[in-house]
This record gives sequence, structure tokens and C-alpha cells, in this order.
Amino acid sequence: MPCSLYGCNVWRQLPLKVYEMLEVIQRYFSKKIQGLPKQTASLVSLDNLKLRTIQAYIDKQALLLLGRLCRSSCGYYFKQLFIGRLAQYICNGVLNNRCYRSPCFNMFRLIQKYSLCDDVNEYIMSSNMHNKAKWSLLINNNIQRVESIEVMRQISARQDLRRYASIRSDEFHRIWILCQRFPHKFSALATLVRIGSSKMQSRECRCGIVAHDFIRHILMSCNINLQERNDLFERICDIINVDYFVMLWSNDDDDILSFLLGGMPHGVNKIEFETWANIMLIVAEYVMKWKPLFMYSYSL
Repeated sequence: MPCSLYGCNVWRQLPLKVYEMLEVIQRYFSKKIQGLPKQTASLVSLDNLKLRTIQAYIDKQALLLLGRLCRSSCGYYFKQLFIGRLAQYICNGVLNNRCYRSPCFNMFRLIQKYSLCDDVNEYIMSSNMHNKAKWSLLINNNIQRVESIEVMRQISARQDLRRYASIRSDEFHRIWILCQRFPHKFSALATLVRIGSSKMQSRECRCGIVAHDFIRHILMSCNINLQERNDLFERICDIINVDYFVMLWSNDDDDILSFLLGGMPHGVNKIEFETWANIMLIVAEYVMKWKPLFMYSYSL
């Protein structure tokens, strides 16, 4: 991948199919390193690790180069050429077909895309540009904001990812963080991540019921594991604060399912991390017991 992206900070705006070819590589390995099935939505595999798209990475490198150009001395020929291009695009207001093949035009397009116009206008008026650290932080924050909005838009548009939408957070997947603290429980916790990352699909359970959401059916209502599920809830009740337990069980089944798979529904989003970690370890233990039920229709 680094070889493929060499010099990407001076690329012009590329066709979408070129970005798609680059994204395929990252999507493949994001599933591979998490042990997710190929059927997992690529959107979910990237969001679990909070990986930015390749296009966002290319945009960042181009904007960082823009900052270096603005901070460089006017005695350099490339700086004079850059200022000339800047004046051409701003003053003339006329763009021809050649402009779209220019790296400078691509930088100005990214300025608008990531809401950096005010900062560049300030540079034009005062010749003062943010220092390297501040410019880099500004770019990171704006790109992260745009990427997060786009990810949420795509997840919200897909009905089969409604369960994942209730589990995800704006940070690194919480259960992967637990894997770092409890490496001996990695297999069980990783299985919990795979289940939470799967799409909502209709499947026939071993109990003979065709469930609209197969995962929800096994964890919340299947008769085969009814006794073990009751034991699971009793163990959770033993370690969780009574107030939190009441708030959790006052939610609907979808919110309870979200909590069991690592989410933080309303009412328990302020639970202590150590308590939550112990609950996840217990849930992962029972999920491993029920793995044959999941494997009846899923490849985990």
C-alpha cells in the first residue's frame, strides 16, 4: 500500500473507480486482521478499527503539502508558481478542462470539501499561515468530522446494519480494547465482535423457528439455550449495580441486545469500565458455549 500511494500528495483529482481499486486492498485486510467473514459489510470492518478511507488519507497528504507551500519562502520558484495558480483560480473565476488536471486545483477543491476556506482566506489577506502542528490538527479534525458524518449516513441508510448502529461508538471498538487487557480471552471476545458486526438476516434456528434477526433470536429468545441464558442474566445481576440493572432491563430487547454485544444504550452509558469489562467477559463465555447454534447458519 505505501508503494501504491507514493507521491499521492501531488495527485490530481482521480476518478472514483481508481479510489475504489485502492479501497479494496484496505477493506480486505481490515476483515482479515479482525477474523471477520467475507460477508461482513466493509463499512463495518473499517468502522470497528476507525480506519479512514484511502481517499481521506490522500486528501490529508495533499492538504499537508498545501500547508508547506503556504509556509515556504516566496523566493522559491514552486512558491511563485503556486501563488500564480492561486490568483488565477480566485481572481479569474474561470475554470477550463486543464484546471481539473492540476494538483493545485485539487488542493483548492479539498479546501472547500473540508471547510478550510476561512483559514486559506486569512493566509491570502495576511500572508500568515498556521504552523505545522496547528494545520495538521485542523486537517485531522475536519477530515474526521466529514468521515464520521459519511459513515453514519451510510450505516443509517442500511436496514441490515441497524443492530451494528446501536453498538458502534465514535472510538475504537470497545471489545478490541478488552482483547488487549485480556489476551487469554481473545478468541471469545473476537467471536463477540464477529457476531456484533454481522448483518441482520433471516435464518432458521435449530429450534425450528425462522427468525428475522437470527442473532437476536439466539441471544434473547431461543428455547434451546433458555436455562443458560437465565444463568447469564443472573450472573450479570450479581456484578452490576442495582440501579443500572433496573435501567438496563427497563429498555426494550434491542437495547439489551446492544448492551450484550458491547454497546452502551441509554441508562447504562455511564457504567464503570471495570464492571462493563467483567460483564463482557461473562457474555463472551456464554457466546462460546452457544457457538454451535450460531454456526448452524453463520460461519464464525
